[in-house]
Amino acid sequence: MVEPSLVGGEHDLFLSGDDAAAKEVVKGLARGFGWTRFEDMGDLTTARAQEMFVAIWVRLWQAGGTPLFGYRIVRRGADSGSTR
Repeated sequence: MVEPSLVGGEHDLFLSGDDAAAKEVVKGLARGFGWTRFEDMGDLTTARAQEMFVAIWVRLWQAGGTPLFGYRIVRRGADSGSTR
């Protein structure tokens, strides 16, 4: 997470939280690490869905032999780089 450049291409960092100002602070910190794409999932209750990514992350690591990969959300008709 602190060095997104280890994985080539664009990938998204997921955000959840109840405080919009705090999310902006997190985005600023993440930009400092090199993140450029953000997917705002909504309020804090959406963090549980993000936690479920751990299971698929572990399986992809096992299948691919490396933990160095990222997720990218691509939507039909538009993908100008989510920054919500």
